[in-house]
Amino acid sequence: MLVVVFAVAGCSGVKTFPNRVAPGETVAVSAGWKHQFSRGNISVTITPEGQSAIVIPPGNVRASINVYPDPLSSIAISHRTGSDVSAFSASYALTVNFLTGNDADWWQNVIFVDVPADAGIPAGLADITVSNPEGETASATVRIVDADPTYGGTADSFDAQFLGPINDVQFTSMERVDHYVVDFSGATLPYAVQLDLSYTDMSGHVVNPSGLSKNVSWRDDTLGGTYRVLLTPVNLQTFPEMKDLKFYVAVLSGSAATVDLSLVPGSLRAFDANGDTVTGVSVNVALVRGAAGLN
Repeated sequence: MLVVVFAVAGCSGVKTFPNRVAPGETVAVSAGWKHQFSRGNISVTITPEGQSAIVIPPGNVRASINVYPDPLSSIAISHRTGSDVSAFSASYALTVNFLTGNDADWWQNVIFVDVPADAGIPAGLADITVSNPEGETASATVRIVDADPTYGGTADSFDAQFLGPINDVQFTSMERVDHYVVDFSGATLPYAVQLDLSYTDMSGHVVNPSGLSKNVSWRDDTLGGTYRVLLTPVNLQTFPEMKDLKFYVAVLSGSAATVDLSLVPGSLRAFDANGDTVTGVSVNVALVRGAAGLN
């Protein structure tokens, strides 16, 4: 699936696969690089050609999952080395990086949808549109075909070896959890950064979105209610972009009404390769809701 998604859609493209589907069957929409698409906040409609939009019931939206290139794929290696490991891989890496605004955390969001069997969707072309309250949208065209008269349209069970059909709990366990995005800005790229984050009503786990560009070391001072995080570059190289400093804090538990993560005032320290202080670096901490987690 990963190869298909990145090959036919790129990082911002939108496609469905399969591109022909009968009512009752499952279709996947490759939605591009969407930051806040989750099963809990997206709405999906299908609009047959020349007709009004039909809202797809939330229960028919099976999952919203991010897929990534293999870290040993030629596009990933070419992204960091600048060389064509395979034909045109460096050029394609530059294209993807342009579409993400030089953010090295690449993904392709894919939404799995069971097309309603009882909504009277006619055969022919139809647009599937996915949107969320944050204003992110994706739209793709699919051809609706008549279901097999004997068996009808059947939702994909995603059979797995030994386990049988993948149930909804297993499927949706691949979706993103609630998390904080911690990113940085400033006129001068630092060589290393240390900061403390104060947390309230939550337990968390620090996640490095791209191990190709930085090392992330952290500890949880449970008595003091803080995470101390140290960011250093790999191979003793200066960070290519300020965006490479970005990391996440996954929320393992907490209440949406009271959970909080914020910078401890005065704790942000940035250094150059000689150990001298770099000034003017600032940090932003923002909560992004996933499909499951906070109440």
